[in-house]
Amino acid sequence: MLRYEKALRAFTLNRTVPTVPTMQHAKAILDEMSEAHRDYWPALQKAWKNGKAV
Repeated sequence: MLRYEKALRAFTLNRTVPTVPTMQHAKAILDEMSEAHRDYWPALQKAWKNGKAV
């Protein structure tokens, strides 16, 4: 399973996230959050490759 799919699944199962009416809504919210935090992705990818917990 791809990281995006895992993130989407975790996002929809997380009880702290308000219930979304459809998977399309969940995907749109996740996409918006990913874009808003895209500056952090290089650091996270580097940490994952080095086996560091983030």
